[in-house]
Amino acid sequence: MPEVVVQLVGKEPTRKMKTYARNDPKLIVTGFVPDVRPYIAKASVCLVPLRIGGGSRLKILEAMAMRKPVVSTTVGPRGWKSRTARIFYYRTNHRIWLPKYSG
Repeated sequence: MPEVVVQLVGKEPTRKMKTYARNDPKLIVTGFVPDVRPYIAKASVCLVPLRIGGGSRLKILEAMAMRKPVVSTTVGPRGWKSRTARIFYYRTNHRIWLPKYSG
């Protein structure tokens, strides 16, 4: 899809992420940003690939507050009860995507 641009926003991007970004102008790695809201505002969808719970889960709430659909592992919104959230899940092995609408 030629119109798709992927932005990886967050602290401590891996060396592999940076290498891929150097070779692909449609992949942008920002590293740490003080405020993610401008990036969320420009996004069509937010991907939050969590393997363990933590502060990164707040990114899901920020995206939901800005009315953006979210793709995450089931770890992301674990324990939350929302009937209106647009969260799609995928298996945590990161290879097989299983879209599931939670709403």
